[in-house]
Amino acid sequence: MKFQDQLSRLKERVFSPEHQVLTVYLNTEPERKQQTSWKLHLKNGMNRLTEYARAEGDNAQEKQLMKLHSLLESTINEHRGDLKRGIVLVVCPQAGVLFLEKLQVPSPNAFYWQSEPELEELESLFRQYPAAGIVLVGSDSVTVVDTMLGEVEREWNYEWDSDSEDWKQYQGIAASVRTASGARHRDQFDKRLGANRQRWLKRLSPILERHRQRNRWQEIVLAGESGLTQELAKELNGSQPRILAKNLNGMTANQVLQEVYT
Repeated sequence: MKFQDQLSRLKERVFSPEHQVLTVYLNTEPERKQQTSWKLHLKNGMNRLTEYARAEGDNAQEKQLMKLHSLLESTINEHRGDLKRGIVLVVCPQAGVLFLEKLQVPSPNAFYWQSEPELEELESLFRQYPAAGIVLVGSDSVTVVDTMLGEVEREWNYEWDSDSEDWKQYQGIAASVRTASGARHRDQFDKRLGANRQRWLKRLSPILERHRQRNRWQEIVLAGESGLTQELAKELNGSQPRILAKNLNGMTANQVLQEVYT
């Protein structure tokens, strides 16, 4: 299930005011010479909440927090081979784990024990790294990268088919290899570019629109030669893409992300 769907379900869920919900933001990026520093952050955060409950004389909540501490540690350990830079969990004594999202962006260490999940930090990260489509524009090839929260979700490669005079999804060879191979025919394409550019861009626009709707992009980033990206931007009806005047073709998707968000 996509992040947006999980978050929507959590926000729509009705919580009983009689029961507390634990929201945990945890930085899981390994520190130098310390691969499991998240365990210390988890222990310290949970100990503070347990001490507050003990100080209030609430034995029931103290026991619940101790139980949830064990649940959190075992849940994170289950994912330790796939931990990224941060993790967000929402858990409760009655239903266990309600939400889990591993993050490729830095996360704070924060713990909330209250009547509803605390989602402001998560929504702030989503505003900073929204669902976005990064489009690497070439004269005869296009790579579309679906991203969210600073992470690559999926990638599609297209090339112009001169026989059908339309864009076709490319299968097989990696985009970087195909781009290098296509360079041998660059002179031929350059000669035709001026005459065909407008038609190529018009045919590309509905493909990007389908991706935008399907993946619920909040932003489109066009990267490539300035003239091509500027003209493609005009074809995207109703969208105001961010234009990055850099040729990123041949880079890996993660390298592209670094260029876009730094």
